[in-house]
Amino acid sequence: MPSFLPTIIFAGLIGLASVTTGEPQESEAPKPRASLGDVVASGNLEELERRIGDGASPDAALVAAARNGSPLAVELLFELGADPGGLQASRALLLARKSGSAETVRVLDEAGVSLEGADATGRTLLIFTVENERAESLKAVLEAGVAPDRATHTGMTALMTAVAMRQPKKVRVLLQHGADADARDRDGWTALSWAVRLGELESVRLLLSRGADPNLFDRLGWTPLHLASAQGEADIAYELLAAGAHPNAESAAVGTPLIRAVIGGHAEVVRLLLAFGARRWTTFATRNALGWAQGLDRAEIVEALQRVGDGS
Repeated sequence: MPSFLPTIIFAGLIGLASVTTGEPQESEAPKPRASLGDVVASGNLEELERRIGDGASPDAALVAAARNGSPLAVELLFELGADPGGLQASRALLLARKSGSAETVRVLDEAGVSLEGADATGRTLLIFTVENERAESLKAVLEAGVAPDRATHTGMTALMTAVAMRQPKKVRVLLQHGADADARDRDGWTALSWAVRLGELESVRLLLSRGADPNLFDRLGWTPLHLASAQGEADIAYELLAAGAHPNAESAAVGTPLIRAVIGGHAEVVRLLLAFGARRWTTFATRNALGWAQGLDRAEIVEALQRVGDGS
């Protein structure tokens, strides 16, 4: 066979393929699938059931059903496994009440839904509102009768959450509605501990004005004053001391507030603590405050401590 024949045959096959297949055709883009909320709003219960069967969460759809005033959709979602004790069910009930959909409220009530539902972590409607809504909405939830102090599985309350999110307006609303300022999380922290740790002076003042105890130790032996002293928060330390925090509060794990201020190198806090009667001779890890200051070469603090009378 002549050597040029394979080349001719190959070229012919390529040409035949080009004729057969032609130019590539553009395929139509698939239409986007309607969201679960859109399905609920459309009233198409068959499609809603199909979506849940395909793995969509019936709990997530409850809120949309309530928002749209769809009692039939709510009934179907409970039949498909929605949790009447869950956070989303509580959100649905609140929305149904707000919208005035009496039939939807009736369905939710008959399913045993309350405003005290929580998700798998113990996160409640109240905590959800603190995280996602305005202070006015938080007030409305509290006035609907929600308990202010129900905590997550880690012990976080709505008040602690508001402090941690740096939301003093919500802190005020919660305190006005009876939130316990001394409730503790699993680490022994109170809302005041959180406020001090985050340097939230306004929240510190609000909590103290409502009687928060500044002398509670956490599980590691820290009081709010220890925290403020270690961080050099002089303004917060003053508020705590003025509210009755013990300047000589002591624990084996962290010593006294004065020693924490010395170790942190916070001369202003050291002087403040001394003015409120902090004792400089109390020891921690075999050294007193002066010994720590000298060992850490804190010259300004050494001078402040040496100015104090020998009896302290």
